[in-house]
Amino acid sequence: MVWWSIPLEATSPHLSNSSGSRQLPGSVILPGNNIESLTPSESSSDLWTNLMGLWVDSQNQQTRLIFSTPTGWQPVVTSSAVLPEINIEIRPDFWRDRNIVWAEGLRWQQKYVDINTHQRSSALPPLASSTGSEAALFPVVWLEIDLNNPGISLQPILSREGSRSGVSPLVNIASRTRAAAAINGGFFNRNNQYPLGVIRHQNRWLSGPILNRGAIAWTDQNQFFIDRLELSQTLLTDLGEPIPLGRLNSAFIQRGLSRYTSDWGNTYSPFTPREIAITVQGETLISHQVLDSINFSAVPIPDDGHLLILRNEPEIALALGLDQTQCIGLVCPPSTQTEHQPRPVQLVYETNPPDFTEYPHILGAGPLLLRRNEVVLDAIAENFSDAFNTQRAIRSAVGLKTNTGGRSPSDSPGVSLLFVVVHPRLAGPGPSLAELSLIMKQLGATDALNLDGGSSTGLYLGGYLLDRPPQTAAPIHNALGVFLSP
Repeated sequence: MVWWSIPLEATSPHLSNSSGSRQLPGSVILPGNNIESLTPSESSSDLWTNLMGLWVDSQNQQTRLIFSTPTGWQPVVTSSAVLPEINIEIRPDFWRDRNIVWAEGLRWQQKYVDINTHQRSSALPPLASSTGSEAALFPVVWLEIDLNNPGISLQPILSREGSRSGVSPLVNIASRTRAAAAINGGFFNRNNQYPLGVIRHQNRWLSGPILNRGAIAWTDQNQFFIDRLELSQTLLTDLGEPIPLGRLNSAFIQRGLSRYTSDWGNTYSPFTPREIAITVQGETLISHQVLDSINFSAVPIPDDGHLLILRNEPEIALALGLDQTQCIGLVCPPSTQTEHQPRPVQLVYETNPPDFTEYPHILGAGPLLLRRNEVVLDAIAENFSDAFNTQRAIRSAVGLKTNTGGRSPSDSPGVSLLFVVVHPRLAGPGPSLAELSLIMKQLGATDALNLDGGSSTGLYLGGYLLDRPPQTAAPIHNALGVFLSP
């Protein structure tokens, strides 16, 4: 249920809900403060019943209508050109068609998309077909970004500058970074507020990839690539077999050996009760110590090396020649730093597919939806749960679109980037991942990636969220920002 207040007389009239206000089209000023009729039209009697209460409040030179609507419905306000009256329709299809060039190379669009008929339409069709099947008409709002425009650039943007942990509303993140437009990005842990997936910026791995999940990568020249991403790391020592490394700069915690660099931050704090921190300076292992997530302070990460973190794998401790393997997984006090006879180590790593190494910027989420104009959705291959795979929810996605219309045969095809958010179908649940794939195809995407959705979903343009009231969007960790230059 959402409460609304409509001022009928004010210096700056606005349409707002109970948690705050925002400017919307359709707000009106009436002469005087008399409301002669609040009777619903016969055609909208069912919707009128859904108002769940209606009050008229007149004070401080202002008259307000206060009422509630079901979640997902909004008032559409129109006025008469002749009479001092307003019409308020409470309807699920409150979005209006939009196709607005907001800036050169940046277009804002929204329509209702019907994946059953493969047509986009703003008209309200029946909510179910004659056979009783579920309606598939979705409100979709998207930005189309011309990647051939030299004045447009993109960056991953974080909730907190210089920190890997933290969340903030998308509006705040975009405003602080001075992004012209932005869409919510990848997944994160809402408890410790660390990212769960790859974030690479200017060739720095701020957070490493996990679980073979989808990612979008790009260059400073706006060349883009979307695919699933894995990072393979191996540590070579003078003591025997190569040692596999699990994660790079990651809050996704598993058994084994992980690596943290200064791109993660100046220090590392343990995530689990017992960990061994192994300091590597340059290509030399110089010391180690046992960490306690409750009683131990942060450990410095060397600028000219990295920190190896060992969790619950005594065999790896032995392979590295450490002498405190008895503390792994057992109750023992944190140790002070133990110096070593310097031991040479060598790190070897590669991305799969190798194409990702060519891109200085990467943002991960998943699952992958489209690849080369084919639906390639496979949530299980990206280690998402069955519940996530079948869930219907508000969604956001990013996609690549090739444009050939209006270009001469000698021109290379234009390429656009799509920022897309999809809200629940009319009088029904949100889209599934399969339905999101079809929506992205209808919008013209050839390659597409699902982003973090649900309450994290948000599409920002010029200081405002386009798709929802800002107070209904949860704080997020990261986003993908669009920047304009003269």
